[in-house]
Amino acid sequence: MDIGQEGIHFPEEILMDILSRLPVRSLQRFKCVSPSWNALISARYFVMKHLSRSKSDLNSQKLLTIRRPTITKLEFTRYSFSSSSVQVIEDEQSLYWPPNCRPAWIIRCCYDGLVLISTIDTSDQRTNAPHLLLWNPSTRESILLPSRENALSDLVFGLGYDATSDDYKILAADVNGEDSLKEVSVEIFPLKTGSWRKIGKYPTGMHRVSDHLNYGMYSLTFIHGAFHWVGRSAYHTIISFNISNEVYGEIPLL
Repeated sequence: MDIGQEGIHFPEEILMDILSRLPVRSLQRFKCVSPSWNALISARYFVMKHLSRSKSDLNSQKLLTIRRPTITKLEFTRYSFSSSSVQVIEDEQSLYWPPNCRPAWIIRCCYDGLVLISTIDTSDQRTNAPHLLLWNPSTRESILLPSRENALSDLVFGLGYDATSDDYKILAADVNGEDSLKEVSVEIFPLKTGSWRKIGKYPTGMHRVSDHLNYGMYSLTFIHGAFHWVGRSAYHTIISFNISNEVYGEIPLL
């Protein structure tokens, strides 16, 4: 610790350790303290350190539920829960829609505090064209993702983090449908590229299931760097997709 004419100065590693224990809302305000604080709090290594500490703290776990939508915003209730109790930590959390968007009521998936939400673009030439909005409730920042040609109703989404490329990625798979023999389409959206890309070479002989909700597939499960969902051939199986090397795998359900 140094004491100079401008005040007390802590070594960066000590300052980073102190700041990494604070809520995101406080950190957003502390960016205004000085250019050096802004640079430190905005640095990628600090963001990951703060996220890692939050994920390991069982008392920092949050539950987000839709409260009510309006034309201009979507309102949520946030709960904090631990092994012993559940309590409302913020009675109302609002997400204001971008211009020409209105809510579609659906939370598609979430990961590391990021939430993927369906919206409807009222300015699109197609009637009620569906879009996706990625939202960070802690910072209240959001981005509207590029539109896709396929309807969202038949798709199941997953959101995960690729440690190899240091990037969050969204996977969209049409694993649901009455036509179980139709080719399964899978697309990936890396946030760094900002565009959808189709993934080929779906496992040979593997088909979609007739009703994904009966299998609990409200979203794609992300574990150990791969998305997982239920598929069917002569038997049901778990299909995996690694987001780093983009390789499929199969786990038979015996």
